Amino acid sequence: MDVSVDVLTAAGRGLARMAFVVLIYASIWHWLRALPLLRQVAVGLLFGLATIFSTLEPGQFTAAIIVDVRGVPLILAAPLGGPVALVVAAIVAAAYAALAGDPNLWSTVAAIVAVSAVSLVWYLHYPRQAADLRWRDLMLLGALSGVWFLAIIATPWTAAAAAVMPQVATLAVLAALGVILMGAMLVRERRRLRAEARIRALALTDALTGLPNRRAFQDELTRAIGLARRTDTTLALLTIDLDHFKEINDRYGHAAGDETLTAFGRRLIASLRQGDFAARVGGEEFAVLMQTGGAAGAQAYAERLLAMVRAAPIRAARQAPPLTISIGIASGPGAEIDEDWLVAEADRALYAAKEGGRDQLYAAPERSPDLEFPSLRIAPIPQAAIDAA
Repeated sequence: MDVSVDVLTAAGRGLARMAFVVLIYASIWHWLRALPLLRQVAVGLLFGLATIFSTLEPGQFTAAIIVDVRGVPLILAAPLGGPVALVVAAIVAAAYAALAGDPNLWSTVAAIVAVSAVSLVWYLHYPRQAADLRWRDLMLLGALSGVWFLAIIATPWTAAAAAVMPQVATLAVLAALGVILMGAMLVRERRRLRAEARIRALALTDALTGLPNRRAFQDELTRAIGLARRTDTTLALLTIDLDHFKEINDRYGHAAGDETLTAFGRRLIASLRQGDFAARVGGEEFAVLMQTGGAAGAQAYAERLLAMVRAAPIRAARQAPPLTISIGIASGPGAEIDEDWLVAEADRALYAAKEGGRDQLYAAPERSPDLEFPSLRIAPIPQAAIDAA
């Protein structure tokens, strides 16, 4: 009866440790999703600490068997954290063994190296996403975790080898069960996080063009203005409208209108510079945020986009006139602008471009919301030149 109680107590403590590791793992993967290298380092530290916890409080299976599960987090480190996580976890485990004065240091180091090598080989030969690991993958990893005890046996001059050898089969089975159980819990969390990420992406993506939607644009605008204020840089906003789009829908049908939007969306994505942010913010309205280049850079980009659309025209139908666009630009130093002013000025500039004849751009002066602004008009390219291009 006492043995059964001890077994249940050890199992309960082991499950509690696993649950704690899984909880921290999920938090790391969520909060550091934009910093993959730092995320791997953090996961490695977590798995390394898990090996230390296993050393401080080993599971008592029977009076004769003390379960050694230090290899469990190590063999899972690369498949569920990446190679950097594996290296960090192995270093933490080995450093603790050395600093704690492990009497079987050589056998421990040999086991760490052996399990780490297996974990790395798995990662290199089976580069499957952690969320895609299946039960048979976890069972195979569990079986391979037995190399921890084989490595200890391979150091016969240590006391650990003599203690492990009579019970190596039982220890290997218990460690394999630990790998399967802990691995299943971690994989479940990765699948949950991936599902949540997909839902977030769908909520922030325009289904037709694949561009970020208005909600994503608002979030990025807030972030970009905050960055411009902190770095004392100029932020530019371009609002782009497809000319006569309602006529395209009315005359050629909504399917043709959708194809026109999709084609322009691809053209817009191809035109972006590194660091630019584009979104579809309305039916036929798009926006581009530019954090580098200032007002002159934004105007130069708008000119290139106009020329690109003119030179390779988009047509809703074979006989349809080529698509044209109108662009409004607003810009200013981060310390002098806010979201409402920037959007309002870009909209005013766009309205002026459309009132002036479309197929052109207008730029509002920086930080002058109360002034009438001069315009820059790009004359339309003759149709003959478009056809020749």
